Amino acid sequence: MANNVILTLEDVSLSYGDRPIIEAASFGIHAGDKLGVLGVNGSGKTTLLKILSATLAPNSGTVTTP
Repeated sequence: MANNVILTLEDVSLSYGDRPIIEAASFGIHAGDKLGVLGVNGSGKTTLLKILSATLAPNSGTVTTP
């Protein structure tokens, strides 16, 4: 696995109205990493992927890429 970070989330949160979907998520993805997203229906998997792809902006926190 390479040590180059290709994407970082820091304290990312997103709500739809008053319903929190993602709260204070923080992690980094390195070149060569594999990422799996698991969860029950309605748990925010697609919302997280939309944030990672910059299709949706979080309410707070930062998503950075080099």
